[in-house]
Amino acid sequence: MMKTKRFSQCVALAWTAAVLVAGLLTAAAQEPSPVAAGALELGFRNPPDDARPSTYYLLLNGYMNRDHVGRELAELAAKGVRGLCIFDMGGRGLESALPPAGPAFLSDAWLDQLAVILEKADELGMAAQLAVCSSWDMGASWVEPGDASMALYHNSIEIDGPAEIDVLLPLPEIPAKAPRDAGGRPVVLHEIAALAFPRTGSIEGSEPVIPQRTDIVDVSARVDAEGRLVWNAPPGRWTVLRFVCANTGERLKVPSPNSDGLATDHFSAEVTRRYLEHLIERLEARFGDLRRTALKHLYLPSYEVVGRVWTPDLLEQFRQYRGYDMTLFLPALAGYVIEDQETTDDFLYDFRKTMGDLLVDAYYRTASETARQAGLGVEAEAGGPGPPVHQVPVDALKALAAIDEMRGEFWPWRLTNSPLWVVKETASAAHVYGRRFVHMEAFTGFHHWTAGPYDLKFSADRAFGEGMNHVVWHTSSHQPPEAGVPGWVYGAGTHLTPNLVWWPMAGAFLDYLARCSHLLQQGLFVADVCYYSGDQGYNFVPPKHVDPSLGFGHDYDVINAEALLTRMGVSDGRLVLPDGMRYEVLILPDREDMDPDVLEKLAELVEAGATIVGPRPVRANGLGDREARDRKVRRIADAVWGACDGVTVFENRYGEGKVVWGRLLRAILDARGIGPDFQFSAEAEDAELDFIHRRTSDADIYFVRNARER
Repeated sequence: MMKTKRFSQCVALAWTAAVLVAGLLTAAAQEPSPVAAGALELGFRNPPDDARPSTYYLLLNGYMNRDHVGRELAELAAKGVRGLCIFDMGGRGLESALPPAGPAFLSDAWLDQLAVILEKADELGMAAQLAVCSSWDMGASWVEPGDASMALYHNSIEIDGPAEIDVLLPLPEIPAKAPRDAGGRPVVLHEIAALAFPRTGSIEGSEPVIPQRTDIVDVSARVDAEGRLVWNAPPGRWTVLRFVCANTGERLKVPSPNSDGLATDHFSAEVTRRYLEHLIERLEARFGDLRRTALKHLYLPSYEVVGRVWTPDLLEQFRQYRGYDMTLFLPALAGYVIEDQETTDDFLYDFRKTMGDLLVDAYYRTASETARQAGLGVEAEAGGPGPPVHQVPVDALKALAAIDEMRGEFWPWRLTNSPLWVVKETASAAHVYGRRFVHMEAFTGFHHWTAGPYDLKFSADRAFGEGMNHVVWHTSSHQPPEAGVPGWVYGAGTHLTPNLVWWPMAGAFLDYLARCSHLLQQGLFVADVCYYSGDQGYNFVPPKHVDPSLGFGHDYDVINAEALLTRMGVSDGRLVLPDGMRYEVLILPDREDMDPDVLEKLAELVEAGATIVGPRPVRANGLGDREARDRKVRRIADAVWGACDGVTVFENRYGEGKVVWGRLLRAILDARGIGPDFQFSAEAEDAELDFIHRRTSDADIYFVRNARER
């Protein structure tokens, strides 16, 4: 029988999710059965601590009134806050409206302040996290230039041959804020490569072309530590490109006055480990075994480092990840086309893939491994903020999977609101990697003191509909009496403090968020389809939307290559994950290229009975061993797709399963007896609803929201 649920016909066993959580439908919901009215209803009436909101707790300018902290935290706890993400943060705005400067982050005096917070949090049953730096990105006053953020810089000269060349290559322009010695020379300066090539290349568009890679001469060994090139240049006119690695000079974004410092090199596992070991040693020296404190996680803020980031050993790292030497392709990073656009694009794919892998391994995974040795977890906004805010060089799903707890964020108000949401991305990561919690930095914005629950509920409901199931409120700043009313503020965030006019009523809204979170933490997410995110070097998941080919009423996840290769299998014709997630079909991106290992895995899934939808890949991506990898792609694709071309032939059976190309997704699901998971009828023509569905062993939980702006 075709699976189709009109909401009025669906037995929503956790009926409070439909009636009280969404506040949309009353008579349509049926009474809960005695079985379902047990744990779910009890949890709804009194949500457990792990469903209740957490909040950022900011010590602005590092200042704290120790006599007031206990009363402040007690008020937050009384309203239902059960978690603190403790941040040392600089204030913004008029100096006269800011707190005085407190002690430096992680100093003895600062740790004494932290002790007051952790002791009170433990007394109140509040779990604590600690941001690893003052503001963001990771960095501190003790970070030396050799451990600081770096980038790749280049410059060029023209020389004529034949000639004995003895010339000082010009130093590329290094940011003025990069640390320098007394003579004005950058403190950190690594010679990466010097490459010469004849100026005989044609021009393709506005980009110079190097017709043959064999035309490039690596003269790096002929450049001394001062940048002087000594070389017997062959006949012709030559361009010489000098590449160096130097500090960007990037510092903490908004540190407290006594805590400024350089941001770390996020692409060095050694630097990440050294930084966090120092932080943990300071904490353990003050608190002893951290497992006995309220501190449960370290928090890594969102990655927002800028520039052509680099790390001194990147050439060797690239060789290990991709299997070939990238030195002769460095001109592509300076805007040159090497051989042709396809070759250049394939190299740039490999480069982006390597940067993403390195950020995951050297930063997120290394941080998690280091923290676990001290009994701490790591929570991070590892997949964001992402485009269009910032081009994080990473596969977002893979980065989120490398940490213990995943966090995204959402902003209630922006003209470009939808592109900023990274809720669906974080939710998909949790679903495909088997994690329970989808934490969300909530209500980030700049509407100081003007927003209340009525203004915030719509954005919260949207986030719940995309997959959020735990709120981390941004922000609660420490507000001692000397702050006055309404108090000191950080530049961003929707304030949650006892100074709010609506504070006496705040508990009801926080209870609402907790009840929604609790129900949406139960069971497994229900989705009919899973989209493969593709083989882009930098990879992100867009906000939740309705695929026109699928239509309304079906939900979905997005999976990346790592999870597909290591976690996806087939059972009874459905795609399955080890934690119980099931999908009817897997959708491929509309691309000609595919990683051969991914395609080989897809062939195994289809042979075992899966249905996969999408175009036939015709070539591999990336440059390493390209011809052999292209042949492998064509061989597997010919076997799996057969005569299926998406124009005259739309399906091909392979083993127990099949591939489909050129048909509407809804028609494919209909043929499998899978109708929409959610439908509704309404008298108003402009009705617009959104939903999310989770299922336990004995209950179906639907959260339904009004998706139309007020």
